[in-house]
Amino acid sequence: MNSLRTALTILIAAILAGCASHGFDQGYLNDELAVAGLDQTEEDIQRIMDLKPALGRPFSLGIYYEDYYGIHAKKAKGIIMDNLIPMLQQFKDAGILEDYFIINNGTVRENNLKEVRIAAARHHADAILMIDYYRDSDRYLNPLGITYLTIVAGYFIPGSEVEAIGAISATMWDTRNEYLYATSYNDELFHTRGPAFMLNNNDIELTALEKAVPGFMRDLSSRLANMFVEPDSGFEPGLGYLEEKGTEEAEK
Repeated sequence: MNSLRTALTILIAAILAGCASHGFDQGYLNDELAVAGLDQTEEDIQRIMDLKPALGRPFSLGIYYEDYYGIHAKKAKGIIMDNLIPMLQQFKDAGILEDYFIINNGTVRENNLKEVRIAAARHHADAILMIDYYRDSDRYLNPLGITYLTIVAGYFIPGSEVEAIGAISATMWDTRNEYLYATSYNDELFHTRGPAFMLNNNDIELTALEKAVPGFMRDLSSRLANMFVEPDSGFEPGLGYLEEKGTEEAEK
């Protein structure tokens, strides 16, 4: 009897230890969002420091979004692009942008800055907005997780916790000379709990990404306005649509 109790105790401890929180890998996140192909020698530093902005007004903007495959990747792209386009349209209406368009990924041989600039030149884009995102989740058990030993409890006992992160990053470059005009980044966390078999990590990660969108769009629009909008023009991008979308999502 004692040996059975000891074995059960060890089994329970192993289950709980194996399902403990592991956190997020910040180094991997940074690597995923880093722009590939940046020069890093001493000579490059001086060359970069000597670069000057070359954009006129209005200018054409190519949007490069590295494609990922799968239904959830498609949803993630929609979350970002559906909120980016209304903001860029306001810059076009104000006469700052002549046009904006998606750079066809089929024209980019490798996912690095040089190849993206070459593709942008083929599209006759004066500047490039490179966008990337990252999503991840950490699932672990709370004290109610012990009930999962019955298996069926995994359908209705909220013994699982999921912590998700959604991050969006953007850099804007001059197609002709690689001058960096703006950078933007935002990440948000989202936490939920529920029965193990009823929680979908992909959906939870997409919720975290949705939470990151408003802060990212506000930061990006502010940086673009500071760089390209004349102080006495009176133009200020309106981002009320972000709050309206958030209200609609909350009501669903």
